[in-house]
Amino acid sequence: MNVLILAAGKKNKHRRNALNYPSNLIEIESRPLIELVMENLSSLKNLGASFIVILDRHECEKYHTDEVVKLVNSETRVIYARSDTSGAACTALLAAGYIDNDKPLLIVNGDQLLLSDHVTMLEHFFAKGWSGGIPVINDIHPRYSFIALDKENMVVEVAEKRPISRNASAGRYFFNKGSTFVRCAKKMILKDANVEGQYYVCPTYNELVLEGGKIGIYSIPRDKYINGSL
Repeated sequence: MNVLILAAGKKNKHRRNALNYPSNLIEIESRPLIELVMENLSSLKNLGASFIVILDRHECEKYHTDEVVKLVNSETRVIYARSDTSGAACTALLAAGYIDNDKPLLIVNGDQLLLSDHVTMLEHFFAKGWSGGIPVINDIHPRYSFIALDKENMVVEVAEKRPISRNASAGRYFFNKGSTFVRCAKKMILKDANVEGQYYVCPTYNELVLEGGKIGIYSIPRDKYINGSL
């Protein structure tokens, strides 16, 4: 499987310091967030995971974030975003050459940390045989993506920055095939389904719902979720 970490983040507006480091280098308990995120995902090596990180090229020239990533896991493939994209889904598509295939895909927001067992979560998704899976937390703040469920707890709609339920995305997105994400993301972009000019990853599941795909959720305790961008 492929694990794609989206870490081409903009500078953090809330935690400024002398060098104005980007959000993926914000320190939590004296360690850069990107290091914590990658170490938190390291157990996925047991599932044969290959890791891909997308970083901002200009950021790497100034802060050497790519060297930080390589020190954490030397086998990680680094892709450089050469300019700002029109949102996380567009950023993720920069890796299409590596993820547009039949391998399972987990997309990870690089500024969000889950202090939970990713292996157990993915094994749950695999066992269900779903086309996609979304870990969720209980929250209603409109900064998140939200997931509406039917009576069988299957996803019927995703809304970005609009609370349509208490199921808020925890910044992890599973697809049983990487090609499923690539196809659905392209459909979403062609439909111009953006929020203030930004194309997000979570709403790609709306296209999968329209295709008849089965998408489930996995609940994460609220205290196991850390948003490093705040």
